[in-house]
Amino acid sequence: MKKITFTFLLVGSLFYMSSCNDQPKEEKAETVDIAEDKNDSILEAQNAADGAKRDADFIVTAANTDLREIEAAKLAQKVAVSKDVKAFAQHMIDDHTKSSTEIKALAGKMNIVVPDSLDGDDKSTVMGLKEKKGRDFEDAYMDMMVADHKKTLENFKDISEDTKNTEVKALADKMIPTLQMHYDMASKTDSLLDAKVKK
Repeated sequence: MKKITFTFLLVGSLFYMSSCNDQPKEEKAETVDIAEDKNDSILEAQNAADGAKRDADFIVTAANTDLREIEAAKLAQKVAVSKDVKAFAQHMIDDHTKSSTEIKALAGKMNIVVPDSLDGDDKSTVMGLKEKKGRDFEDAYMDMMVADHKKTLENFKDISEDTKNTEVKALADKMIPTLQMHYDMASKTDSLLDAKVKK
């Protein structure tokens, strides 16, 4: 009887441990810093060629930019009152979702880790937008979009000129016209808002 009881308890314990192990583990969010640290380790282990770190950092930054623009645009869809701002925000969601897919595909091909969550600074920026309403929100959002796309456009042009990786260059060259269009749209929409305020 004791032997049967012991066997039963042992089987029960093993089943419990197995059930616990089968529970999904909570994945830690990949932010820019975490992604860059992982990529540095990967590149070091691979004894990667010169320029590989800059290519990896560029892809990480580009992926993070997509996250930031999509998050802010979704907020603009809810909070903005102007049709122009809402239309611009929808463009951002559509285009940055598309570019995010392409960037992730290249990152996977190159074995590069990309962020899937905004870091503290970017979260704070978006949270700052959430505190604004109406025209105040629109002004802050469009100012952010002008500054963001100016910086992003410069980053893409720089990597296009400097990278030795043909696939990274092809991606940058493909996206530069769209980013230029975004910058022009953001500047125009921002100017339209300023004109309305002056009336």
